[in-house]
Amino acid sequence: MGSPSDNVAKLKAGYRQWHESKGGSVKGWLDLMVDDVKCYSLAGGAPGAEFTAAITSKKDFERYFKGLLDDWEMINYKTGEFIAEGDRVAMRGTARPARSSTRPRPISGRFARAKSWSSTSSMTRRR
Repeated sequence: MGSPSDNVAKLKAGYRQWHESKGGSVKGWLDLMVDDVKCYSLAGGAPGAEFTAAITSKKDFERYFKGLLDDWEMINYKTGEFIAEGDRVAMRGTARPARSSTRPRPISGRFARAKSWSSTSSMTRRR
């Protein structure tokens, strides 16, 4: 596990790349993760958002990213506040995606993400 400030720095860099590449920095996120990373989405694999089903591995995360990037265009993704304690980091930010297939007006939303880190300084959990 890195220090809280090291973990925040990794996430800031990852989110900056995600924003600047409009979602094209998948490899950077996968490089931060342990092989058995866990992630749960509020959508939970609902119809029309099947790619949001529970994630229990990097392979599952690749499926998630593919579904996300096939169906959505990232307009912007901005971080706000980072809160770090021990091996956990929480971040609040805003995102503005647009559904690629139907091209409706982009939506905007606030969100929060929480990350946990392993002893090898890799991300183990995302919520």
